[in-house]
Amino acid sequence: MKHLKSALKIILVGVIFYFLFRNLLANWNEFEKMGPHFNFLHAALAFLAVMAAWVMSAWCWGRVLNAFGHQVPYRDVFIIYFKANLGKYLPGKIWQIVGSAYFAADKGIPEGVSITTSLIGQAYSVLSGISLFAASLLSGLISFGDDLSLMSRWSAVPVLIILLLVAIRPDLGQPLMNWAMKLIKRQQVRIRLPIARAVELFFLYLICWFIFGFGLWLFSNALTPVEIQLYIPMTAILAAAVAIGFLALFAPGGLGVREGVIALFLASVPGFPAPLPAAVAVGYRIIMTIAELIAFGLTWVIKWI
Repeated sequence: MKHLKSALKIILVGVIFYFLFRNLLANWNEFEKMGPHFNFLHAALAFLAVMAAWVMSAWCWGRVLNAFGHQVPYRDVFIIYFKANLGKYLPGKIWQIVGSAYFAADKGIPEGVSITTSLIGQAYSVLSGISLFAASLLSGLISFGDDLSLMSRWSAVPVLIILLLVAIRPDLGQPLMNWAMKLIKRQQVRIRLPIARAVELFFLYLICWFIFGFGLWLFSNALTPVEIQLYIPMTAILAAAVAIGFLALFAPGGLGVREGVIALFLASVPGFPAPLPAAVAVGYRIIMTIAELIAFGLTWVIKWI
């Protein structure tokens, strides 16, 4: 049985890397087309920002674990988070959560806790991201033309209210989470978070988006100068694109969906260089994927330190 488990782990890792590298190779031609004027310093800074955002994302999940009464050293949180993280590139949306439960069990974290906290972490990531996008629409930082902008502003109001309500009362999403758990034949989850802790988690995940968004802005500057005033709209667009990609059940890791949404929305942002949205979306995906691979590799290094 032990040898079978080892073989299955090797096969699973192999499948994950197949999908990852297939995506990288498919997009690399676009990366090469960016030309001789590509600013590698800005690209390197973008990579560092993305790495910082991933590191904080793992820390945020550690805070969720802490909220459920589990004090887990960051070293272990990092290992669990980034070993499981690549599971999102497998078809289906459950492998990252299943992987998290599997690796967390090695650290003595019960399956119910690891699954619940993983779901809550992803929920806060999506909630904070879409809230940022809705707030940007409402404030006029993002617009899609006069008529559409007016309609989108009004529609953003109830959406933002609902999102913020769920953010401070995550137990409202418990029936949906339990329905998902029933589908994958896992135990039901119980969500009990004080409002103060819920607000803390919402803002921590929001900070993650601002760091990821800074990486997107820096990477755009690797191609051509982009005004700093576009930083917040770009961050909001990135957050919405990642959230939509996460919710797209047919797209492992949001592949294709995220890039399409980023390119579509960036093209509508006044002042954003017209020829670049697609190149920025694809190039930033490559940067993020490389960062994820490096973080995954670091889990093996940290494990033996």
